[in-house]
Amino acid sequence: MLPLKPSDIGRHDLTASSNAKYEGFLEKHGWKEKEISFLAGDASHRRYYRLGSETSGHVLLVDAPPPMENMEHFVQIDKVLWDLGFSVPEILAVDTTQGLALIEDFGDTTYTRVLEGKEKEELLYKTAVDVLIDLHKNFNSRLYPELRPYTQQEYMREADLFVEWYYPKIFKKALSEEGQKAWNQCWQAVLEAPLESEKTLVLRDYHIDNLVWLKGRTGVQRCGLLDFQDALIGSKTYDLVSLLEDARHDVPLTIQNKMIKRYLDAFPKLRHDDFLKGYYTIGAQRSTKIIGIFSRLAFRDGKKKYLSHIPRLWKWLEGDLNHPSLKSVKEWFDYYVPQGRREVPHED
Repeated sequence: MLPLKPSDIGRHDLTASSNAKYEGFLEKHGWKEKEISFLAGDASHRRYYRLGSETSGHVLLVDAPPPMENMEHFVQIDKVLWDLGFSVPEILAVDTTQGLALIEDFGDTTYTRVLEGKEKEELLYKTAVDVLIDLHKNFNSRLYPELRPYTQQEYMREADLFVEWYYPKIFKKALSEEGQKAWNQCWQAVLEAPLESEKTLVLRDYHIDNLVWLKGRTGVQRCGLLDFQDALIGSKTYDLVSLLEDARHDVPLTIQNKMIKRYLDAFPKLRHDDFLKGYYTIGAQRSTKIIGIFSRLAFRDGKKKYLSHIPRLWKWLEGDLNHPSLKSVKEWFDYYVPQGRREVPHED
């Protein structure tokens, strides 16, 4: 879910009673005649609306149309996190066939908004890291055999988005057969690190746009969680990387270092070198993937705003590639996408 901004919020041209898709669902659950305002869409097919008023109270209407989105999985992960004691939206009503749900409204105090003031920066990041520490200490993947794992095939499929969508826009040609072979070899070798690491629930989109600073709650419950419907079983490094190498926001190096230390201090038996090897591997894979995704959003879907984040992603990627374990991947990038070509792509 995207951060809510004043420009995003306003009376939408929809009304609850005139929209055929929502009418029956909202009437059944007592929200048909309430005001409805469009809040946000995101890079997926999901849409979010706020229903109600200060007098009646608010809920959020989530429209996650199947088969592109999986509302059943959202409900499942919400329950898992709820049972573990985290602040996730209470699901008030759901129709998985239509991909509709009414959920608790956490309000507009996203981490993104609060961090604009900077005064609570370290506290907010500490709380977000403490959520991961608590999750990784208490989640038992053996209890959820139905949750799919992050496999090497998926990591490779995601990384391949770079050579499918970004590389051709920069060089005006497809990657050569030799280059593709070298790409496959270097990534397959380094991806063994996260695959061999201890597994947990990976929320997958764990960054400040999807976290809410909740009043009246304490500890890890102060951090409200959104946008976890793509969760699966994978490396403990993934969500920490997602938080600290944020695709849309700069995270100061001092904050990154403090938060990595905070996490490692919570697991004294963890082999730090192995963890950091997995951390930087996931960081490199993730930034590579997102450069490809943002290029696809721009040139396939016409969402050019995502291109503004490409320089930040290159910064994260270049930093990760300096880890010794990623030497072969760094060599590939230095040869096939040298420094002078690491630019924002544009139309042909």
